[in-house]
Amino acid sequence: MTSILNIMNSLFVISCSSSPICRRYRRIAMAAWGIYCLAVFAISGWLGWEPPTSGAGLYLAAISPALPVGVALYALGRSIAEEPDEFLRMIHVKVMLISTGLTFFICTAWGFLAQYAHVWAPPLYFALIMWFGFFALATPVVNWRYR
Repeated sequence: MTSILNIMNSLFVISCSSSPICRRYRRIAMAAWGIYCLAVFAISGWLGWEPPTSGAGLYLAAISPALPVGVALYALGRSIAEEPDEFLRMIHVKVMLISTGLTFFICTAWGFLAQYAHVWAPPLYFALIMWFGFFALATPVVNWRYR
């Protein structure tokens, strides 16, 4: 378990010591992503539960994975806002801006390709996966830039 936390720390957190802010972020984020996985498994039928096929229950089941994503992103924003070191806070924000900009660029380009060139359009929830992928790629680059 410790090695998994170290890998997550090196990929997704710029400088996360054992401060109370970092521990709270890890605890909330890991719980949120665990709930996200359970929600995806449940609505996909992997846990033996079939979601409703119509009505309000269908809509609630369909948006259930988005709720823990909001909690995880809130925890990330809160940890950045509470970071006492201005330099580390700036690095966090820079990584988030890079990942957001790249995600917006790719989504916009792909949207126009889908509209006018009739290429395959992936589901919108891929934007979250793309954002975290760019976040993981931008983190070591930004860290290297300031070392």
